[in-house]
Amino acid sequence: MYSVEVNGKRQGKRLLVTVTVSNANGGHWMPTGEPMRRVMLKVKARDGKNRPLPLLKGEKLPDWSGAGDSGRPGAVFARVLADDKGNLNVPSWQATRIAFDTRIRPKSTVSRTYEFALADPDDEPTVEAELVYRRAPQKLATAKGWKNGDMTIAAAAW
Repeated sequence: MYSVEVNGKRQGKRLLVTVTVSNANGGHWMPTGEPMRRVMLKVKARDGKNRPLPLLKGEKLPDWSGAGDSGRPGAVFARVLADDKGNLNVPSWQATRIAFDTRIRPKSTVSRTYEFALADPDDEPTVEAELVYRRAPQKLATAKGWKNGDMTIAAAAW
């Protein structure tokens, strides 16, 4: 139902990466239902010695993604609710507006581009992209003592 594809190209001391995410056969938005749900795209680029490559350009996971995820290359697909005080990821009964909606429509595809620094232009870097389903914002799950249990729903490598 969901798929992720990774393509990369070396240009001198830069690695240009395009990650494509598809909601191919779904009859609903990704993710659907309760606004607490989200799908995160996590992107990891490493050099030939398995060291992380520095991100030069591209979207990063927001601060509210949770410890270990925030600030990493990636994207969040979600309908994020807010209250009158500007708090994001509030429960629906406290929400007064939709802060933003980055979900993927049925039978649609979106792409994200990233640029990483290469120390050696002759290196053989690798890139992994993973789509992870999360039931609730990590901060709320932690506060409530919920087991969030991220689930990988698609992955690809280049």
